[in-house]
Amino acid sequence: MKLKCPGCGKVLQIPASAAGKVVKCPCGKQLRVPAGQTGSAPATQAVAPAARPTPQPTPQPIPQTVGGGGASLDDDLFGELTDTDLKPVAAVKQVALKHVEADPEKTAKALERFVDEEDLKNFAEERRAYTVASRGRRIGGALIDWAFENGLGVAMGIAFVVILRVAGVEPGTNELWFLNWDFWVFLVVYLIPTWINWVFIGKTSSSLGKLMVGTMIVDGYSGQPSDFDQAVNQRRFGWNAKLAIPFLGAYYGVVNTFSIFRDSLRTLRDEHANTMVALRNPR
Repeated sequence: MKLKCPGCGKVLQIPASAAGKVVKCPCGKQLRVPAGQTGSAPATQAVAPAARPTPQPTPQPIPQTVGGGGASLDDDLFGELTDTDLKPVAAVKQVALKHVEADPEKTAKALERFVDEEDLKNFAEERRAYTVASRGRRIGGALIDWAFENGLGVAMGIAFVVILRVAGVEPGTNELWFLNWDFWVFLVVYLIPTWINWVFIGKTSSSLGKLMVGTMIVDGYSGQPSDFDQAVNQRRFGWNAKLAIPFLGAYYGVVNTFSIFRDSLRTLRDEHANTMVALRNPR
């Protein structure tokens, strides 16, 4: 087959075996031989003795102009090839993927945007990373906390007021009892055990009673230890605000007390703050 070099214009005689390959002109130009182009018509084959074979015309490349600039399709097809074009394609480098542990708390918060509350609770139950404390441990820890905060608080407040009076401090005489100094002294001393419990919760996610029975407050979805905001602000202050609602607060208090006997062991206060009481060191 004949092929014209676009570089020097010389007509090259190319053997048919070079079809589809890259050849080099004596001028140094590299060009690719079109596949299937031959210099003569292919041999014909007789179909029947009486039938005359019909010769097939030799396919010729059709010049086409591109963009109206006068350049033929042949020129564009057999353009200059550089050494870089002829090099084998480099293998794609495999990048090792780094395994990243998922943060349970962030995963749970992300799920809240797409999953309703009930489905999220079921998901948490199936994959919870904590062991729920038994009913006995929960009741025992609550009784210890009540005795510490209220029993000890009242005893300390009364004792402190009595000591001041024995020391000769005159009691308040204001008709409005909450304006007398002895009431405020009693209140401050009474709250000391409660404040101590808040410190325990902030440091260990457990009140004194829960530490004694081996339990702690955890997030109901992730199972991570609750922080001060969740365990105190939401679970105590937020819940007590509900109990302060006239009539409805009394209803909440009664239902919360008996909700500990549900199969899930989750009280209304737990649901309010999204918490759960779990074992500190489950086996």
